Amino acid sequence: MAALYRTLAPKGLQAVFVAMPHDRPDRVLDFARRHALPFKVALDIRGEALRAFGDVPGTPAIFVIAKQGRIVHRFLGETDVGRLQRLLEKKLAEPA
Repeated sequence: MAALYRTLAPKGLQAVFVAMPHDRPDRVLDFARRHALPFKVALDIRGEALRAFGDVPGTPAIFVIAKQGRIVHRFLGETDVGRLQRLLEKKLAEPA
C-alpha cells in the first residue's frame, strides 16, 4: 500500500489508515515509524470511525472515497492491488 500511495500521491491521492479500536496505540505508532509509512495513521480508540463506516468486520478494509466525499467502493479482506490501482487512477482522473 505504501508503494501504491507513493505512485498515486502526485496525482492527488490522499490516504488515511485507521487502526482498529483493539489495536494497541503504541504498537500502531511503532509500526508506522518502523515502516516509514508515507500516509497519515489515525487511532480509532473509541471505535467512532469503525461505526461511521458501517461496523467494519475486520482488516484489511479499504474504502475508496470520491472527491465529492461519498464511498464509491469497499475492499474487504485481501485486495487485488492492480484492481485497486486501476480504480484509484480512474477516480483521480475525474473532475471534482
